[in-house]
Amino acid sequence: MKKWVLFLAILPFFLASCEPHSQKAATYNDAIIDHQIAISQAFDALDTTFNEYVADEMDYAHLMLRSKIETGQRVLDTLGGFEGDESLLKAARQLFDFYDNVSSNEYVQMIDIMKIPDSLYTAEDQERASQVEEEIINRFNQAQEAFTSAQADFGKEYNVVFEE
Repeated sequence: MKKWVLFLAILPFFLASCEPHSQKAATYNDAIIDHQIAISQAFDALDTTFNEYVADEMDYAHLMLRSKIETGQRVLDTLGGFEGDESLLKAARQLFDFYDNVSSNEYVQMIDIMKIPDSLYTAEDQERASQVEEEIINRFNQAQEAFTSAQADFGKEYNVVFEE
């Protein structure tokens, strides 16, 4: 009788640990995506400040963006690979490193340009802002495509279906 009681007591823990492999892979992916979404929202918030032309808000939004990126990078450092497979982790690190780079370079340039007072803003400043914006868009597209490709490969490997 004691054996049955022990068995019934252990059974829920055993069943909980038998989460399907694809579900574990999806949970792993979601841990990365949660931080990617937070970073993307911070980029959006910074981009919004460019439309409002308020220098203090630009600086604050940029600071918040940098904080979200650092947090995401730290999470990746502690996450480790999925069951020894580091392909998605490597792709996420490359993406987050890109975020770090673009926020430290092109976005700093954009903030500097956007802070130029109207009385001093020239056609050359406008042209430079357009060039920097185009660089940002091109680099974002390349970085996102590389990550999406790695994520698709991860999904195929572990039978994870991603939402579109």
